[in-house]
Amino acid sequence: MKSVQSRARALALGAALCVGGCEALAPRLAPLQAARSIQVERFETRFVAQSIPHAERVFRTILGKKNYEALTAAEWVPYAQKLVDGSVTSIAVGTFVISLLPDAYDHFVVNGGGQLFAVDNSTDEVLLSGMFEIPKVAPIPVSALDGGVVSLPSRQRVMRQFALNRANYQHVSEVVLRLHIRRLAPELYTIDYDARHEVGVEGDGHRLEVIGCIEFMGSRDGREVMIDLRGRGLLRNDYEERIKQASFRRAAPSASIPEWGPLENCSGKPAGPHCACPTGAVEKASASGRPGTSQR
Repeated sequence: MKSVQSRARALALGAALCVGGCEALAPRLAPLQAARSIQVERFETRFVAQSIPHAERVFRTILGKKNYEALTAAEWVPYAQKLVDGSVTSIAVGTFVISLLPDAYDHFVVNGGGQLFAVDNSTDEVLLSGMFEIPKVAPIPVSALDGGVVSLPSRQRVMRQFALNRANYQHVSEVVLRLHIRRLAPELYTIDYDARHEVGVEGDGHRLEVIGCIEFMGSRDGREVMIDLRGRGLLRNDYEERIKQASFRRAAPSASIPEWGPLENCSGKPAGPHCACPTGAVEKASASGRPGTSQR
């Protein structure tokens, strides 16, 4: 009985002494997968265009030159006008995997993909369908999550689903997602589900221009979609040595993501290529003193 009590006292004393500092003393036995986050998301993108010429540029980017040239002006201009009117929405479902690098726990990569289609909101006509994937890019520093914004490329392969009496071509294009992140606590994050997130394509000077705003349709309280990176000090730290022993061939350097230029608050004005997406309920959350932040 005394030995049991002594052991209990020792454990209690150890716990008291270890508050805030146990991680450095604990054995590193957790596998890398323990810090991996897998998220299934459904999201909608409302495309925006300031004018017919801007809409034409969006049209050519998403559907490609061949599809553009296969149609007469009378066939594509009405759809460009729908982009200007904000009546085209893309609906997508995808799986995203966030993984720490095995030899650098201060960086992470994102992989994933899914299905998408775009519709005319006024008629429910399907305008295009296809798939998307997150291509390989340079690892992202964990510190970027504290900055409140993370940019991810998305490569999509789509088929036109209107004017099917004309030649129809698949087209591969890349857009960049500007995702807003909420920090709930040190190393604990979630996507900001109250914010609208920008979608951009490369414009002049290697700068990104906004062509749409994403709304995630997931949980609003973050219970199911947390990105928890706490306890990284408990992960095994022998992966770099194992990788060297395996003699893996080094991958070629990943292409850089184009940069976003300054985005303006254009509320009450026509949406344009340099307008940030509406903050929506974020402002209300801020006013109510709800925890978590999203920086724009």
